[in-house]
Amino acid sequence: MGREERTICAERKRLAEQYRACSDRFRDAVFGLKNLLGAEFDRAYQASETCRITLEKARITLDQHRAEHRC
Repeated sequence: MGREERTICAERKRLAEQYRACSDRFRDAVFGLKNLLGAEFDRAYQASETCRITLEKARITLDQHRAEHRC
């Protein structure tokens, strides 16, 4: 394997960091649900769902980049 193949490109690093940040936001959003009730819970749940969807998109983007660029 050549040096270029072992090197993780800057774009993959950026996408991985974006994924980690989305993961952290989703974790925090879910953790925040535990003591909420009623309408407050509903709003927070919707926010957590938005985070979950963003996290899933970030994962797909990272996976696609890794598959296409093999880095």
